[in-house]
Amino acid sequence: GTAYRLWSEQEHLRLAPQTEPEIAQADLAPLLLQLGAWGAGVSDEAAAALPWVTPPPAASLERARTLLSGLGALGGGAAALTPHGTALARLPAHPRLAHVLLRAAAAASGDAGGAALEVASAAVAVVEERDVIAGGGRAHGADLRSRVACLLEAEPGPQAATGAWRRAKRNALDLAAQAGRVGRTVGGGGGGEQGSGLAAAFAAEAARRSTPTLEAQVETVGALLSGGYFDRIAQRQPGKENTFSLSNGRGASFAAAAEPLASAEYLVCLSLDGGDKRSARIHLAAPLSLSELRAALGGSAIRWSDDVFVAPSDGSVRARRVERLGALILSQEPLPTPPPEQARPLLLSLLRERGLRRALFGGEGG
Repeated sequence: GTAYRLWSEQEHLRLAPQTEPEIAQADLAPLLLQLGAWGAGVSDEAAAALPWVTPPPAASLERARTLLSGLGALGGGAAALTPHGTALARLPAHPRLAHVLLRAAAAASGDAGGAALEVASAAVAVVEERDVIAGGGRAHGADLRSRVACLLEAEPGPQAATGAWRRAKRNALDLAAQAGRVGRTVGGGGGGEQGSGLAAAFAAEAARRSTPTLEAQVETVGALLSGGYFDRIAQRQPGKENTFSLSNGRGASFAAAAEPLASAEYLVCLSLDGGDKRSARIHLAAPLSLSELRAALGGSAIRWSDDVFVAPSDGSVRARRVERLGALILSQEPLPTPPPEQARPLLLSLLRERGLRRALFGGEGG
């Protein structure tokens, strides 16, 4: 037969021999969660025992386990689902989004808690639909809050993309109902630390404002989503606009420097691109304050540690207490001079690296 290629010879030479299998590229967290729910297990050995057409890459499985562990879905040395993980598997959403819904359901005590689930469900529906506003990010920027506010209206407004809005509205109502049922079954959503934390954040925001308006509810969306995206919290680098560091160690920025969120101190990033590049583009995000971040993730993803280090300026050994979220330093404070047993290994390492003359005087050894 005859093959007609609708591209140039140069393009043809750059093409891969065949399309890469989806399982080699996909986020495997939903798959791993379902394997655990079915009783197949979530370890490498359990995955290898299944009759795959193309086995999932070990690195992708490890990333999925890391995410599920961070969401509180895995226990027993990341070998089995926790009750919270079992509850996540019962919701028809990505584990990140299911976690957001169950945390909001756990906050459902009183009017503020009910509003938390309503706002979280709207946010999840927007993320799944990709957008509900006509013109998308090019016309309306990357702020999730405007989309959530649009979806929380009783009818599609003038900015709404009507078809997408109606699909997302139905989805939001269904998700809220299902999350409420699952949350009640597992006693408020399971993993209560984050649930109580964001309930406090939501209630504090409601109390701060004189009336519980739609705007007041929407302002909390960053705190509500932070638990599901603990590894995609962005911190603006000091003195720089539109230059962020992510809690997973990468950098990030908006495509448009004029994006209003480019000056935010902290963001929850819902949509990123850039593959494995060091710096990603942010397409959808919501701002939140440091106090909201601490309320939502304190006791789970945020950790305190005491560090002993050699100051590069003068070679002295110092100590500090650091508050961290993944690769981000949220705060730090100096501690008293560390005892000799802690300082000695660092000074010996410095001597080995620099030599005696450079370590003592900063000059060249020899």
